[in-house]
Amino acid sequence: MNLLESARRALDLGWNVIPVHRFKGPHAVMVETGHYTINDEGKRVPAWRGFQQERVSPDLLREWFHPRRRVPGMAGVTGTISRRVVIDLDGAAGWALLKEWGLTPSALSGGGSPHLYFPHPGWRVRTLASGSFKNPPFPGLDVRGDGGMIVLPPSVLANGRYQLLSEELPDPACLPEAVALWTGLTCPPPPELPELDPSRLGAGEDAPALLREALGRASGARNNAGYWLARELKKAGHALEDARPVMLDYADGVGQQGARGRHDPYTRRHALASLESAYRAPARPKPARRSGTVTDPLAEARRVLPQLTLEERVQLARLIAATYARESEERAAGALRSLGLNPAPAREAAVQLQQGVSLPGRRRLILFLRRRR
Repeated sequence: MNLLESARRALDLGWNVIPVHRFKGPHAVMVETGHYTINDEGKRVPAWRGFQQERVSPDLLREWFHPRRRVPGMAGVTGTISRRVVIDLDGAAGWALLKEWGLTPSALSGGGSPHLYFPHPGWRVRTLASGSFKNPPFPGLDVRGDGGMIVLPPSVLANGRYQLLSEELPDPACLPEAVALWTGLTCPPPPELPELDPSRLGAGEDAPALLREALGRASGARNNAGYWLARELKKAGHALEDARPVMLDYADGVGQQGARGRHDPYTRRHALASLESAYRAPARPKPARRSGTVTDPLAEARRVLPQLTLEERVQLARLIAATYARESEERAAGALRSLGLNPAPAREAAVQLQQGVSLPGRRRLILFLRRRR
């Protein structure tokens, strides 16, 4: 079966399929069919994000994967459009998780890393990379959900041949509960609320943003997020009476399910109790701020580099690559070379950004540098 036939079969199974080059990014053949955008240098580059909402047609598949094109691989756009979410388990840490769970992979990447295919639950599932977290809860576990993509078998890329082991989509209940919740496969995100009417507040303009942030934190930790909101309202200078309607909106918006997905109402009484507790608590002293700010991350990186451990140098290289790859892969590689670091992370970051993976940015890089002054 050639790649065109494999792409047609994947499309029939529900995957939204796009062509990729040997380094996993969208293939230039997409430019020839009009699927491109213009980058900062005025060049046409393949654009695949439209296929998060639009189904690929059989005619496009025939054009992209015709044998004369010599396209080496194909990827599936994950999320609602393909009705699939993929857990990508990377390296030894990923295999250790798989062994602990007692599961069989759906596929293997070219490098031998296991992929697990699951049915999409019907609500938005975030695309997550464990490498973008300072302390990831499950090292080696990446999630390809809405806004992501995953290379599919039988692609043959620079890292090797991808292998399909099973087309079945197991129930997410087979995962450990904590994993299923963190990935978003068994618990929907908190509902979105309309904008809070600022006229209901007596002071400050930041209450709507604080409310949205609290609702975003509420999944599986409603009491903690509620107390955080109350404390932030106090810090922002809102009077107790003005903060009450914000807390009531929070209580109405967090839903009726607890961390395990069971019916466990969070009531207005809970919210107001958190508010009273936060406003009674003495104000915390502000930590002393370190003198100086980082205005030139590369200059600061050059200054602290000699004192870094090998592990910290690797972390710094990844942060620099993730920060500057947003401009271009060449910019990131040049930044790494200017510090005498291996430019390879620039390619990895560029590919991940093309795949819709959320990576740390300039703020995380500056925080890293500040802590090593």
